[in-house]
Amino acid sequence: MITKKHVLILPEGGVSGTEGLQNHRFLRLPHPRTRRPSLLLANQSGAGALFEVQRVDQGGSTRTWFVDQEVVDDGSLLLLTPFDPLFLIISYLSLLPPNFIPYQDLWETVLLSLSTVDLLQSEMTDDEKLTSTSAEDVDVLSRLGCVEERLKTVCETQEHADLKLFRLSPQLVLQELRRKVDGLIAAEGGIFETPATPKDEEASNEDEKPVTEKDVVVESNETQVGPQQFPTLLHSLVREGYDSDPGFSKQIQKEARQRVAVNLIGNYLPFATSMVLTEAYPCPTLDTHLTSLQSSSVLSATYHPGRTSGSGGGGSGGAGGAGTAAAVAKAKKLASKGSMGVEQLKKVSTKGMKKLDSFFTKQPALPKGVKRKADE
Repeated sequence: MITKKHVLILPEGGVSGTEGLQNHRFLRLPHPRTRRPSLLLANQSGAGALFEVQRVDQGGSTRTWFVDQEVVDDGSLLLLTPFDPLFLIISYLSLLPPNFIPYQDLWETVLLSLSTVDLLQSEMTDDEKLTSTSAEDVDVLSRLGCVEERLKTVCETQEHADLKLFRLSPQLVLQELRRKVDGLIAAEGGIFETPATPKDEEASNEDEKPVTEKDVVVESNETQVGPQQFPTLLHSLVREGYDSDPGFSKQIQKEARQRVAVNLIGNYLPFATSMVLTEAYPCPTLDTHLTSLQSSSVLSATYHPGRTSGSGGGGSGGAGGAGTAAAVAKAKKLASKGSMGVEQLKKVSTKGMKKLDSFFTKQPALPKGVKRKADE
């Protein structure tokens, strides 16, 4: 059996060596948002862990990797990032009826529901249809300790005889998702960098002291990168009307970060759940700001009369009206004027030239014995 090798980038301490790979297994499961087949790596040792597998490839080009003294034919790059099983739990359990079910029966019902969803996915490609959700992958997922622990945080429980029953709770789901959003936008440990104010910069300049060799070693070991330096977050903030202008109020900055964080988490949630999360974080100040930006952009794109450099354009009353009329007439004249080549062709004398349509009309028959010049 020929094994295909890939180049992977793993989190530090995630997987190491052949022995570490023995406890890991690739799972093909429906994506929590799109329900399309996605690849996850499960660590079955201890409490277990999940990693999302993303492939980076440059389509249309053939590439290879040189690893030590070996050539890896597949030139793509696989990125493995830690993945919270909570997103899978919310997505899969939202397909079930709101009944209390034992843990093992719950996952059997999930498998049945996912199989039905696979058959209803009309937009799936032929390859995706062939890789439908397998019972073995769902079983491996259900036996991970981290999955059971995360399931308890979003489910109501009941004790019945010797069985423990679970049911997805919308209130607990929203509570966990809000905790995630608040963690992303937190000033400390969040994904957004808090911009330094002029007062902070002055204070840091006053507290400056000579850098010793010990300080240099510490700084080199702990490299800190401002999260807003990442293009994805910067572009997301710009789309929400956020800028580095210090004139923005703190409320606009806060709501812009909230919306970006909600959209980021919503990429891994069912549509209905993501809408509930969006409604939990209203952004009235940001919406008003975005509306004003759209209005100002429309006004700046329209024509403003009276701003021409002609004489009398800056006057008022009758002079201003005359300047406006002249500016409008000039604009119409420029719009109707053709290019330089067209204007030169208009000056060419057409005297004695046949019209173009004369070459396409039926010509009269000639007397017998007379030939046309083209036939001679």
